[in-house]
Amino acid sequence: MKVLWLAAHPYSGSHDMHPVPWITALADQLFDKGIKITIVTIVSKIQEPIAKFNLGTYDLIVLKGPSGYVDVFTLFKKRIKILQGFLNQNIYDYDLVHVHGTEKQYASAITSEMSQKVPVVISIQGLISQYIKFINDFITIRRVMWEIGSVHEKLEVKKGHNFFCRTSWDTKCVKELNPNAKIFEVWEIMRQEFYKTKIQALGKNILFSGGSNSLKGLKHALQVHNKLLSDGEIILNVIGNCTWEYIQQVKKEYTLNNITSANVKLHGMVGAEKILEIYKDCFCLYHPSVIDNSPNSVCEAQLAGLPVLATNTGGVSSLISNNITGILLIANDIEGDYRSLKNFMSNVHLQKEIAENARKLALERHDFKSIANSVVDIYTELIN
Repeated sequence: MKVLWLAAHPYSGSHDMHPVPWITALADQLFDKGIKITIVTIVSKIQEPIAKFNLGTYDLIVLKGPSGYVDVFTLFKKRIKILQGFLNQNIYDYDLVHVHGTEKQYASAITSEMSQKVPVVISIQGLISQYIKFINDFITIRRVMWEIGSVHEKLEVKKGHNFFCRTSWDTKCVKELNPNAKIFEVWEIMRQEFYKTKIQALGKNILFSGGSNSLKGLKHALQVHNKLLSDGEIILNVIGNCTWEYIQQVKKEYTLNNITSANVKLHGMVGAEKILEIYKDCFCLYHPSVIDNSPNSVCEAQLAGLPVLATNTGGVSSLISNNITGILLIANDIEGDYRSLKNFMSNVHLQKEIAENARKLALERHDFKSIANSVVDIYTELIN
């Protein structure tokens, strides 16, 4: 079986691409089952029009896309046309096309003629058309790109036939746009390090993942942390892109006098091993996101046995059963989050109980062999 994947993929000449371990991990598993995967991605930071690589368990084809400003000015249509040109010449060499995500407009390059001859399935990851409702940007490049992306995304979902969904929320969003869509529940494979490592002792501090991305809720987390600091010293470990200048701005904006560089540690973008080290110093992952589908930071924490307190938004309730596999928080409730974290911090028995329950469930949910078998079965069904 030859399968073409259209997906964002890190390219050595482009350092700003989001890593995709859940995609490469699945490719590795499918390789062992005899599936030949070719991944096509588009980046602007490449000299030649097309570059090809063999990465062991799959082939990677990189197409040169337009620069950011040209991309926006052409409403992403130039980038879509470049991919469409490649598909016109090559799509019929494959048994199936799997589009990973609707954020990069890859499915927009697939014509109805193509989808009639080659089955297509789209994995839902984040949903721009839903996320854009939660950002306060008015005249920013992100707002412009998301507005354009939302238009393309809605059309992709409306014209699509087959979808991989994970949560009740993304399933509902797809069905609202496309009542006739065929939905397959398929979870993602996480990084292997989180399956292998179980946190033996819960620490005394808090972990936050998402950097200064406004959707992840760092401003909210800092306000809650400022209140916790009135009760005693505790460190908020921040993973992701964030600067101390940003922390200072938030501190000034909300008069967070307790916040200092001693109790807020910025770790930046770090790998799995470093994240697991930070886990050992923390009693929970605090995830007060504004909107999310199935955040990998939550799934990985559950796999490793770090309890999670997260806002009940988007698809998060499909990951957490309240007080059983985590704590669900009410959105925009700083006082409520403060009380929940304070109570949870002092309840070691509940920490251990939730850690055990969540790890057991997460190991089943993200079992890579079960996921790979499901994907092969679905591919076979669609091809037949």
